[in-house]
Amino acid sequence: MYELKPDFEQAKARLMAWWEGEILDRPPIMVTAPSGRNVSVPAKTHASLKDRWYDTEYVLDQQEAAMANTAYLGEALPVYWPNLGPDVFAGMLGCPILFGESTSWSEPIVDTWDDLDRVALDEGSEYLQKLDELTDAALERARGRYIVGYTDMHPGADCAAALRDPQRLCMDLYDAPEMVDRLLDLTREPFFQVFGHFAAKLRRAGSYVTTWLPLICEGTFHIPSNDFSYMLSPKMVERFFIDTTIEECDRTDRSVFHLDGRGSIPHLDLLLEIPTLDGIQPTVGAGDHFDGEWLRVVQRTQAAGKRVLMIGGMDVIDAVMDACPPEGILFHTSVGSIEEAEALIHRVAAWKAP
Repeated sequence: MYELKPDFEQAKARLMAWWEGEILDRPPIMVTAPSGRNVSVPAKTHASLKDRWYDTEYVLDQQEAAMANTAYLGEALPVYWPNLGPDVFAGMLGCPILFGESTSWSEPIVDTWDDLDRVALDEGSEYLQKLDELTDAALERARGRYIVGYTDMHPGADCAAALRDPQRLCMDLYDAPEMVDRLLDLTREPFFQVFGHFAAKLRRAGSYVTTWLPLICEGTFHIPSNDFSYMLSPKMVERFFIDTTIEECDRTDRSVFHLDGRGSIPHLDLLLEIPTLDGIQPTVGAGDHFDGEWLRVVQRTQAAGKRVLMIGGMDVIDAVMDACPPEGILFHTSVGSIEEAEALIHRVAAWKAP
């Protein structure tokens, strides 16, 4: 179906089984490797970093070159998703966004609680318009070649932290809890409005509703997250933020929570209690390593009947395969050659419960 993924139908079947906790002919694994091609994009000078991020044709040329230079083996899928940085949803609600070399960040706009009147979805937002342009251009260019997804969006706690400032929001949880509730309420429906806008656009074009985690399903797929929770107790997460996560899971067809960093592990039990949450994506933070505590996250998630999307190298794959049965686990990794990828897929195919 896709030029960059000729075995798409087999991969799709295994991923659909994974959502159900089942295995077809073998456990699924997403593995990429260098394709052996050397497609490059001519250098181009931009007046500013923002201009480079906003240069639609240049961005798509870069992404398509990267995809051409990548072999997508196993269940790995060629997905392009428009990206203006992790705070782009806060930008749509009024925050200015500053663009760096490889990421962007927002400037808070809620200095006093009177500023809550400034928080509203701007349907004419330059960020929303640019994402529309990137999406439309990609859908036109991608036909029969690769999958187009939607941008990374962080509603709920992460959006509130961007609007208010993370340090100040921490204090607000004690000093102004009702104001925090109001701030969160202002982000709820705008998120579903934007998500619904892009989901409808992708589905009209015959694409899948996917994003930076390249999973597909028959309906809508979303990645709930709460990176801000790294600094909080489970009691605080339950009081302020778990309801927004539950709503995100309830109002999308499939969901995998992005559990970012060791400090987020104490919230796992709260997440596993959400009936409509399909899975967990454990994320070992920079400078950390996969150890027994992370392995227990995988095991606890399996025991709760949820899926696990585990991104990592051979150390992670070895540890999980040695300690866990394969049902419900999907690895996502990269190796140095197509031969290595094929050998790894063969090894995963032989994986049995310890």
